Amino acid sequence: MGSIMMNELRKELTDEELAEIKAAEKMAPVYDDDCPAMTEEMLKQFKPFNSILINLSPSDAKKVKSWGPNYRKILDKLVSLAIGDYELIKRIQT
Repeated sequence: MGSIMMNELRKELTDEELAEIKAAEKMAPVYDDDCPAMTEEMLKQFKPFNSILINLSPSDAKKVKSWGPNYRKILDKLVSLAIGDYELIKRIQT
């Protein structure tokens, strides 16, 4: 089951909201037809992945999306190539 640390919460939460969250932490999950308990087989289907948020300028985001429905795969490959290009990294860092 997922969890969140209290120090990861927004600072603007009221005392009442914090109390609700603390109370919810102690509650058992409720499963039904719309939200069944996950079986071991279902859990095995999840594959971990690493993700990093990259902020692009609006114009660059538009260009990337213009590559078509596989733009994420293309961008992933470009980033992988750039990460392995030490000369490019040196040029950018200076």
